[in-house]
Amino acid sequence: MPDTPSSLMVLIQESRQWASVSRGLELFTRASEALQRAFAVDSGYFIYKKTGLWERIEDEACRLYAPWGVMVAHQGGYPAEEDRQAVAAVEGFEEKTGFWIQTADAPELIRQQWQSWGIKVGGAWRLTLGAKPVGLMVLRRSFPIADDAELMGMVAGQVSLVMELLRFRRTAEEAGWRDELTGIYNRRGVERQMALVTQQGAQTLGTAWIFGIFDINRFKYINDAYGHPEGDRVLADVAKALCAGLRPQDICGRWGGDEFVVLVNTAQAQASTVIARLQELVAARVERVTVSAGWAVWGVDGNDLNTIYDVADQRLYEDKKRH
Repeated sequence: MPDTPSSLMVLIQESRQWASVSRGLELFTRASEALQRAFAVDSGYFIYKKTGLWERIEDEACRLYAPWGVMVAHQGGYPAEEDRQAVAAVEGFEEKTGFWIQTADAPELIRQQWQSWGIKVGGAWRLTLGAKPVGLMVLRRSFPIADDAELMGMVAGQVSLVMELLRFRRTAEEAGWRDELTGIYNRRGVERQMALVTQQGAQTLGTAWIFGIFDINRFKYINDAYGHPEGDRVLADVAKALCAGLRPQDICGRWGGDEFVVLVNTAQAQASTVIARLQELVAARVERVTVSAGWAVWGVDGNDLNTIYDVADQRLYEDKKRH
């Protein structure tokens, strides 16, 4: 049985190291190691629902991370566990967390499963970001010990605290990549994301990355005639319209001024169609505003950003003459 005072000291020491991690998976792995070593928790896993920092992408599914002990060998049995069934609505799980349950007191389906796995007690503790539940720390023991549910709550609290720190750190990093007015990537963010995705190559066979440039027609007139606040509104609305026509894996950014860029993975033959569809979407969603556009195919029109940009910019110039 772990000694409570010494376990608390280990928790304090370990959690100081957790703050240096860069990803949630690394945090869960370190926490699982501490739970095994210092708290005699021989099996368990973490469940977490990712939340989008910029409300562009949010993972609706709860996913399982860092299983250990008997849980590694029985991952196929997770859906039958009560906590696994309930995590789709973590907020509704509040009354079922924060304490250990003896195998004999568990619901019949879970009791049979635990008995076959050699589990004597099990419990789950909520993980939160601020006041919002985002997951669970699910623990199992193959031997009963004195009730340390409160101590497990402290562990979950420390994990949640580091998760919050990671979110703040990531938010600060993302702030340097985002355009303050529109919320989409700025030029620096676009260049960073493009470098990542183009190094990976096309996502599926027969597709390519299409680079598109969009320039708001008569934007100077909008600013001069209606004022810069109206110009800012137009910029924000154009950004929203472009994003509405993209998938989560696509990239959209404000290159500067009234110029926007996208990177879309699609069939090469569909390049002009995709760009035209985005133009039509802007015209439909932003009143009295149209955009000129140009595009280039990564790996066909060039293999670096400067070359790709020049090709797309030339096509933009030709389209601009028609507006």
